[in-house]
Amino acid sequence: MKKLLLSLIASLSACVLAAGDSVVFLSCSDSSPASSGAYSGARAAAKTIGDKYGKKVSVRYESVPRDADAISAALSKAYVGGAKGAAIFLAEDLSSKKLSEAIDSLNGRGFPVSVAGAQVLGAKPFSSVATDAAKARSALDSEIRRLGGSEKIPLFCVRVKDSPSGVLGPGGIERFLKAHLVLKDVQTAHYSVYAAENAVEIMRFDTYGLLIFDASALSDMAPIAPDSDRKFAVCADGAPYLVYYFANGFLDSCVFEDYFGFGYCVLRDICENIYSEAVPNPSRTLIAPLVFKREDSEKFSELWKEWMRR
Repeated sequence: MKKLLLSLIASLSACVLAAGDSVVFLSCSDSSPASSGAYSGARAAAKTIGDKYGKKVSVRYESVPRDADAISAALSKAYVGGAKGAAIFLAEDLSSKKLSEAIDSLNGRGFPVSVAGAQVLGAKPFSSVATDAAKARSALDSEIRRLGGSEKIPLFCVRVKDSPSGVLGPGGIERFLKAHLVLKDVQTAHYSVYAAENAVEIMRFDTYGLLIFDASALSDMAPIAPDSDRKFAVCADGAPYLVYYFANGFLDSCVFEDYFGFGYCVLRDICENIYSEAVPNPSRTLIAPLVFKREDSEKFSELWKEWMRR
């Protein structure tokens, strides 16, 4: 009987060891390529920091609506369920007193909650990471100057209604456009449809640069007619299907958020807090955007293939 009991205890201990520690990754934009990129970065950080401390760390992916009550409930479930911490991936800022209080309360109990991408306004997460908006503006300006040459090219701007603020951050698009000549600023679900329906108007434009703020405007992967007056086409966003537009010569470059970096930074911070004996040092990290030119299309494609693996 004693041998049986010892054997059972050993088996249970082995199971616990094999299971390791878990951190929950809450995605509020489950279907987006951005979410896959951030989750890929989170898993990479968990492995790196786990190896550093000789620990096995798993990252449990959960999709939640962009809703304060749903996120609060998911955080409570993670805490009660024995997870060691949680990361929230947001594409757009969220303001909620209830969620802010939930995050602050869990952090106070030694359960680190970090936020990636956007912010939970009013909350004090253990750590957070976002794009450096100043570097994003600089990168976008640099691409426009490179492609437009010495002359100041007027911009034909394309947005998608209710889309996240993206690489330029909240209010960043308006600030960016104030510093440029704007030929036209339109909203449409798909640029190919808009271009086809307004072909005559577009044909009347003299030299211009096309600036698309949301990659989903190109998600239909429909061909767009060549235009000798279109000096360049730049996308201030990133998605795997943009490789199609690099390949057919429509798109010249894209500037977008480092989603992998988002996930990596917050999981690194959480895991270091769990295993390091150092005093926790909550922080906010700003990272540079990624820039890919048409000649980098092969690297761009490989990047997304790696990010999309789950």
